[in-house]
Amino acid sequence: MTGGNIAPVEPIVVETPLVNNSDPCVGLGYGLCMQMNDNGSSYSESCIQYGGGFSVSATDNVDVFLDYTRFYDDSGFDTLTSNDNSVIGFTDGASYKF
Repeated sequence: MTGGNIAPVEPIVVETPLVNNSDPCVGLGYGLCMQMNDNGSSYSESCIQYGGGFSVSATDNVDVFLDYTRFYDDSGFDTLTSNDNSVIGFTDGASYKF
């Protein structure tokens, strides 16, 4: 049996503008979620809040972003109900770098 040469495998790299110009982000914190009613009453709960998103560089000075945040995910919102409740939010926008 004779030996042979084994050629190294080169990785395939796919470059796309969306991947190369984007930055993911995640967030975790503790905050207050509040419900205010027209009659002046209000209810609130504090809880862990978390989310994630990404930004994409549109130009050298402009970034566009999209974020998802779960503000509340628990049961019994300030004794209003014993059901499971969730409060989520999406944020989108643009930022300019001077």
